[in-house]
Amino acid sequence: MKYKRKIFVIASGINNGGGMVLFESLVKSLQKYPLRILLDIRLKKKYINLINQGIGKLVKISFVHRIILNIKFSKAAKKGDILFSFNSLPPIFKSEAYTITYIHSPQFVGLHKNSNYRLKDRIRFLIEIVWLRLTYNNSNELWVQTSSMKKLLLKRFQNAKVKVVPFIDDKLHKICMSKNKDKINFTNDDKYFFYPAGLAGHKNHKILIEAFKKLDSINKSAKLIITIPELDFKKLANNKISSNIINLKEVKRDKVLSIMESSSALIFPSKAETFGIPLVEATALGIPVLSANLDYIDDVCVPYSKFDPYSSDSIVESVLDFLENGEQELTNKSFYQQRQTILKNLLSSDEFVTKLYTI
Repeated sequence: MKYKRKIFVIASGINNGGGMVLFESLVKSLQKYPLRILLDIRLKKKYINLINQGIGKLVKISFVHRIILNIKFSKAAKKGDILFSFNSLPPIFKSEAYTITYIHSPQFVGLHKNSNYRLKDRIRFLIEIVWLRLTYNNSNELWVQTSSMKKLLLKRFQNAKVKVVPFIDDKLHKICMSKNKDKINFTNDDKYFFYPAGLAGHKNHKILIEAFKKLDSINKSAKLIITIPELDFKKLANNKISSNIINLKEVKRDKVLSIMESSSALIFPSKAETFGIPLVEATALGIPVLSANLDYIDDVCVPYSKFDPYSSDSIVESVLDFLENGEQELTNKSFYQQRQTILKNLLSSDEFVTKLYTI
């Protein structure tokens, strides 16, 4: 089938984390349409074929370069085309094309304020927040992943047209559709608590590590698995690493899913999320979730318990309760129907792109 409309995708700044997981799947689904993409320069090796074909154009790690190419790209997209900004930032100037901005970063709705970030990240957030405030009207629609995010966005931009359009990568979508979800996967040893998250201020690794240091002297069976750079791990642990904390450093996606499925629970202390892919992964795999007591959680999973993400003692209590009562509680709770409701509303990347193209 021959498609006439072109899709212009702005993805500068997308190079790691959950955004990258979604982007990889998105690119595969987009390639059957006439396509042009602005790519982060750190992805040059990965997408060299797209670059050589003239489909992909690299954007340097520079706000000036991002702005210049943003303007050129929005002008290149003509009436009848689709301009899709996947990096949460609308075009600087209004394009003739139908423009959709996908907002999936917590700073745009103020969720970053209670977290510790590096100075350069705080400066970047400030610039990006101002960018969105000045340009959100250049988008015909703003798409988000959860109803909580929609409510928060509409508080700031009452006149915006905001839609909830969540999607997940193909690998996870297949698990969601095929996995037998009527039984919680509760391991026999009940020891390993997995937190697959890169290092960022809102991810809250410091409090989590403090909690498991305390647990090491209370219950030796509780072990934590994390995935952050080793130097950062040592710094967060003040060079006093407890034997019950295992740091796997950087882990590829397939291994994340494998570790998740063999863990006793996902523990998720993040203080700010617009979605939280590990929460969906745990839900799809039937893994219990111990999470921060924040609004975003209920959009994407049914947690076993919630804790105060600012208190290491609260995390300790939640883990101990799970070790003592988890198996019985999970057997008694009817998770199946609630989880099914959450999972059935998630689009595959193919479904997402079809919705985008036919807008």
